[in-house]
Amino acid sequence: IGYGTHIFTPSNVERQRLIACAAETTQLHQIIFTVRSSGCQFEQPADNLHLHPTNSRSKCTMVFDAIVIARRIIRQNKQNYVVTTQDPFAAGLVGLVLRYVHQVHLVVQEHGDVFGSPHWRRESIYNQCSYILGRIVLRQADVVRVVAKRVERHVAALGVPQEKIVRLPVAIDTSSFTPKHFDRQQGQPALFQFVTVARLVKQKNFPLMLKAFKSAWEQNQHIRLRIVGSGPEQSTIKALLAKQYQGVTSPVTLEAWSEDIPTVLRQADAYLLTSNYEGWARVLIEAVVTNLPIVTTDVGCAGEVVLDTVHGLVVPVDNHLALAEAIQSMATDYTSYKQYVANLQALNAQEVLGTDQADYGVRWVETLRV
Repeated sequence: IGYGTHIFTPSNVERQRLIACAAETTQLHQIIFTVRSSGCQFEQPADNLHLHPTNSRSKCTMVFDAIVIARRIIRQNKQNYVVTTQDPFAAGLVGLVLRYVHQVHLVVQEHGDVFGSPHWRRESIYNQCSYILGRIVLRQADVVRVVAKRVERHVAALGVPQEKIVRLPVAIDTSSFTPKHFDRQQGQPALFQFVTVARLVKQKNFPLMLKAFKSAWEQNQHIRLRIVGSGPEQSTIKALLAKQYQGVTSPVTLEAWSEDIPTVLRQADAYLLTSNYEGWARVLIEAVVTNLPIVTTDVGCAGEVVLDTVHGLVVPVDNHLALAEAIQSMATDYTSYKQYVANLQALNAQEVLGTDQADYGVRWVETLRV
C-alpha cells in the first residue's frame, strides 16, 4: 500500500522493481493512493502483479478507499496475506486496520528517517500529527523494514524491538552512471563546479546551502554551484540568490529538472547535499558510482557508504560554518581531492551497497517473512 501515480508508467524504475518483487510471490497487489482526476486505471503488468488505484474523490477519502479495496482483495482470494505499507503514516494506518480486522502480518517500511530529526516535524502541523500516528503504527507492526543503519537506530529508539527491525536498502539502477575520468592538474585555474540534483523542498535546506556557499565563494571566487531541480522552494531560492549576489554575477545557477542525471554529474567536480534528513539519499550512491567526491550533511547513507575524509566530507546537519569550510576544503585541497577520487574508484571496484538489483526481489520477500 503506497503512493505515486508514476507506477502506472511502463518505463518507471519503481514499477520494474515491483515486477521483480512480484516474481518471488504468489500474488502481489499494489494499492496506490490516487484521485480520480489522475486517470489511473487497474493494471496487471505481470501475471501476478496487480495495480489498484484508489481513484478517490479527494485526498481525504484515500485511506477509506484503500481499506475497501484491500478488504475486497483479501476476501475474494482467501489467501494468507502479508500487508506491507510504504510508510507508517496514511498507508500505515490502512495496514494497521487490516492487521486487526483480518489478522494479516503487517510490515511497515520507514525510508525517510523522519523520526531521527526534529526538522521534519517542524515543517507543518500535518507532519506533527503524522509523527504521533507513525510512532503508534511502528510499534504495532510485526516487522519494520528500514533502509539504513541510522534509520534502524532511530526506529529502535521509539521502542520497536530490535528483532522486529530488518534493514534492506532500495535497489538503485546505476547502469547509466559511468565513472568520470579526472584529468585536472594541480594548480589548474579552471573553475571548480559543485552540483546538487534534487526536488526543491524544505527537506534539502537550500537556505543553508546558499549561505554556506556564499561564505566559501567570498574566500574563493573560482568555485561554482549548479542546482538542478524543481519544486515548491524554487521561488525562495531565486529570492535568496537575488539578495546574496545583488550587483554581481552569481556563481550559482538554478536549472530545471533534467532526466539526464548521469551527464549532469559527470560535468561536475564534486557533489553537494545539505539535507536536514534523508532515508538513504540515492543521489549520493549515484555520485559514488560516478567517482564524484561528496560534501554532505550527516544523513542517509553517510557513515555507511559515504565515509568522512574517505569519499569526501561529512558535516553536521544545519551547521553553516562546518559546511562552508568543507566546501572550501573540497575545492582547494587538491591532495585530499585526489585521494577521495582514488578511494571512490576502489569502492566501485566492489559492489556498492544498494546497487544490486539482480537479487532484490528475493531479499525483499525475505524481509516480509521475518
